[in-house]
Order: sequence, then C-alpha cells, then structure tokens
Amino acid sequence: MIVQSKQMEQRFHHSNVYVIPHEVDLEVFQPFDKNEARRILGLANEKRYILFAANPDIPVKRFPLAEGAFESLRMRNPSVELLVTFKEPQDRLALYMCACDVLVFPSWQEGSPNIVKQAMACNLPIVATDAGDVREVIDNVVGCYICEPTVENFTRRLGEILRSPARTTGRERIRHLAGPLVARRVIDVYESTLRRHANTFGATTQAVR
Repeated sequence: MIVQSKQMEQRFHHSNVYVIPHEVDLEVFQPFDKNEARRILGLANEKRYILFAANPDIPVKRFPLAEGAFESLRMRNPSVELLVTFKEPQDRLALYMCACDVLVFPSWQEGSPNIVKQAMACNLPIVATDAGDVREVIDNVVGCYICEPTVENFTRRLGEILRSPARTTGRERIRHLAGPLVARRVIDVYESTLRRHANTFGATTQAVR
C-alpha cells in the first residue's frame, strides 16, 4: 500500500505500507522574476501580496484565519493585499506563487498538500498550520513557519516576512519529489511486491509437491 504521508502510514497496522508523497512538476513550478510575474498578472510592484491558494468556502481550509491575519496587517500597512486563487491552470498558479510574497496555509486537516510543495518549488515563503506532512516538508527552511492556528500568531509571522520580503531555498528541499524520481519509487514498490509474491507462491508450490 502506498500513502502520501507518515500520518497516513500510522493509520495502518501492517508492514507493507510505503510513504511516497505526490510528485511536483518542477518544470512548471520554478522560480521566476517577481516583477515580471506581477506584470503578466496585472499586479502592482509596490504591493505586498499574501497568497491563499484554495477555495475559501471549504471549511477545512480555514479561510477566516487567513482573512483575520490579513485584516490585522492591512490596518498597519495599506499596501498589503490578500489574493485568493483556486481552479487556476497550473502554469498560472505558478505565476501567482512567483508574484506573491508569502503563501498562507491555515488548514486544520490535510494529508500531503501539494500546494505547499509547489510553493516550495517556487521558493515562496510559507506560513502554515501543523497539518498533514507540512511540518516535515518545510521544517528548518528559513522563511517558512509552522504556527499555532490563531490570528495573532499568523499576523506576527506574516508581518515578519512582509517587512523584509525574500525568497527561500525551498526548491532544494523538495527536488526529490520531481516526477521521474517519484515514478521510480512507485515502480520499485510494485517490483518488490511482485518479487515477494512470486517467492511466496514458489515456496507454496514446492511445499505442495
């Protein structure tokens, strides 16, 4: 059985469980000049953009937390804007990630969210809750933070990033999730499973003889 995170693995009580996160298209999600991305998307260079890349109507995504932190920041700095985007083509989503200053990810439950790994591939700073495998993905990457799910905590971390916007080194952290590498790991699991079953079948056949 293949699952996408260690949290998923813990739900199963047998040994043949393999953790293989979903791949990231590193050709689409890659660093790109921020000002050029903003020009293409019609965004202002002087703004500070927070990206919320999910459907705000889905309760588990906890949009009110992101909105509350944004409102708190905007009271101090009118140049801060919250961009909400979902159902975008992958290439356009990558542009938003390159154009924005930080991804806000306040979900209360996840498995192995691809949006976080895609942001990492674009070297976009991230402020997130400890949901699914997010901590494992972003841990110890400068500019990426795990927060307690309160407006105060999210406001503080987002504010730190927006005061001195800089890209991260997240892409290096998730290079092992490139499509061909993930595909090779999946193939290895199937091949080892087939070999194991073939050996078991062979041993059973000899015992019957």
